[in-house]
Amino acid sequence: MKIIIKTIIIALVVIFAISMFYIYYSKNKIYVLNEYNNSGKLLGTNEYILKNGDTIFNGKFVNYNENGVKVSEGQFKNNELFGKCVYYFDNGKVESIQFKKDSKTVLEDFWYDEDGNIEQYTLYNLKGKPILIINYDKDGVVSKLKGIPLKQVNEDKFNLEQQFKLGEVLKYQCLIANIPNTKRSFKIENVGINQATIKRVIKHVEPAEVNVEEVLIKKGSNTFKLIVKYDFNDKITPVLNDTITFNINVK
Repeated sequence: MKIIIKTIIIALVVIFAISMFYIYYSKNKIYVLNEYNNSGKLLGTNEYILKNGDTIFNGKFVNYNENGVKVSEGQFKNNELFGKCVYYFDNGKVESIQFKKDSKTVLEDFWYDEDGNIEQYTLYNLKGKPILIINYDKDGVVSKLKGIPLKQVNEDKFNLEQQFKLGEVLKYQCLIANIPNTKRSFKIENVGINQATIKRVIKHVEPAEVNVEEVLIKKGSNTFKLIVKYDFNDKITPVLNDTITFNINVK
């Protein structure tokens, strides 16, 4: 009798495991939708999933023109354009690279001419508003620069009236431009503290966000400096520097 009961329990466990695997696989199975023109030429492929009976674009997409040349590729996330999307000229060369937060919000983009030379670079804030625009001439030399390459996110949350505790983890974010044709250096300082004693974790999130977590080890006023420097490859454009400074109190 014990053997029979044990066999039944094992069978039920196996059936349950198979059922759970089937449910998980069904929910996460990726399908591919192909689009064709009237003559049967492939115009595009889109990955999607089925959720509650609805078709949700989720995954890679590729689009082609009538001549079969790839004109765009990228990915969807929950029916929204997301991440790196690349758009091409009819000659197959890259026209633009755009990093998207969603279908309406661009976080960063690069624009090129038909010979592959950079024409414009733009960095946006997290709401899609431009904070740095750089235009280049045909030789890749900066012809116009407007804005700032370094921007703190939610900087208004830090002020001397707010009190932090010793040992607390301070969290802050900034945006750092990925300016083409440059060599970039970036550093963070807690002024007046031996930098070797600081416990700091820096995480980069595409395309340009930097998240920082730092353990507070000094009582009183703490001054933080975020410093970025760009040396341009063209040897003509002056070095570009930018610094963010903010202060907090630690008790």
